[in-house]
Amino acid sequence: MTVVTIAFILVAALLALLSVPVDVAFSGRWPIDSSSRVVVGWGFGLFEREIDLSATPEETKPEPTPKPAAKATPERSDKRALRVRTLLTNSELRRRFGTMLSKLWQSVRKESVQVRIRVGTGDPAETGQLWAVGGPLSGWLRARFGPAVQLTPDFDDEVFEAQGSGRVSFMPSRLLGHILAFGFSPVVWRGIRDARVR
Repeated sequence: MTVVTIAFILVAALLALLSVPVDVAFSGRWPIDSSSRVVVGWGFGLFEREIDLSATPEETKPEPTPKPAAKATPERSDKRALRVRTLLTNSELRRRFGTMLSKLWQSVRKESVQVRIRVGTGDPAETGQLWAVGGPLSGWLRARFGPAVQLTPDFDDEVFEAQGSGRVSFMPSRLLGHILAFGFSPVVWRGIRDARVR
């Protein structure tokens, strides 16, 4: 058996495994509490595992002391900020990213999925400035995903809270295909190239 044949068999086996649907049932909120749970199933119910998100390990290893990070020069920070701003303001890249999210969402079979996110800074003026971006994003989410995903501001409290529940099923191979199509898109590479030359 040649190396090419073995490689072909391994790739075919990997694609077959990735084509088996994955079922995920979830309910809970962020910050995580005792009601948060996720159940993951694979192989048409052959394997199933419940993940208790609220569980904490009994013993935790001491975290290593982080090394002091090198201070970024103002010039380097400005260049990094300019590159990020260039990527965010690239209309073609944003459109391509939105298309990928839409295809990922459409590739997932959903049952009674509801996701609600509430955001507030504790200062009405700052929350209003944040909502200058969050408002259009909320409209985009509603247009893309319908009422299943809701993003709302809180002008009174400092809060970032998310609640969600539902059941989804998807084929990893299909999601991976959309992600790779986005990653290898000429629009993405042009956007990265334009950001680097700034």
